[in-house]
Amino acid sequence: MITIQTQNCLGKWSDMPDEHTEAHLVRLAEENGLDEVGAVVPRFRAVRPLTRDEVIATLLSGRTLRNAPDDWYSVSRIKPAPRPEVPAPTLVLCDCGHRVPTALAMRASRGTTCPECYDEWAN
Repeated sequence: MITIQTQNCLGKWSDMPDEHTEAHLVRLAEENGLDEVGAVVPRFRAVRPLTRDEVIATLLSGRTLRNAPDDWYSVSRIKPAPRPEVPAPTLVLCDCGHRVPTALAMRASRGTTCPECYDEWAN
């Protein structure tokens, strides 16, 4: 089952309850349509309404569809997949005594050092 989100007037997205999804897809089909060249447009510019399958295909393509003809900010979308968590950087203990991410540890003439101590340790 797909999860549909609706946007309120402040721009916040809310999940549509599963029991309302089918009715909402019908509403999206009624409020949107296709123009002469086949582009998805609001109902008042459309030459024919969208089908339920066209609504789902449009949402799955990443587009938003209008919910209501009189409210430009009332739109729906498919809930995006959660972003993967970024792993914490691996810290190393430099010879200067500081812990820094591996990518920031530098080699100096007297051992490894952090960027803050590099000038002192490079001589």
